[in-house]
Parts: sequence; C-alpha cells; structure tokens
Amino acid sequence: MSDVVSRAANMLFSQEGRRIANVKFFLGSRRDITANELACEILRAEAQVAAGNAVRVEDVDGNLDD
Repeated sequence: MSDVVSRAANMLFSQEGRRIANVKFFLGSRRDITANELACEILRAEAQVAAGNAVRVEDVDGNLDD
C-alpha cells in the first residue's frame, strides 16, 4: 500500500476501524481513478475542512428538481 493510501486510510479509520471492509465511494462518472488518486482527493478534502474552507451541506438533495 502506498504512503498516501495509508495516510488516507489512517485518517478515515482508526486502528479499531481498520477491520472495516468493502467501503464504497461514489466516483461520479470517473471509473478509472486509482487508489492513489482517490487517497489524494480524500486528504485534500480533509485539509480543506481543517482549514475552514469547506461549506457544510445538510441536504445534498435540496437543490434537485422534482
């Protein structure tokens, strides 16, 4: 496992949580993403949250047309 994947896994799941298996991520239309690319996106998102640059969304479906 690469260093970036390990860092993302450690950030997402505590040592106790490392027993979690079969986690799904919605990748949108992109199906050719690598584990390293996904891990980089996870770490980038965490950095944005930590820096206060993220906006909390309570209702992700709220702006969808019926």
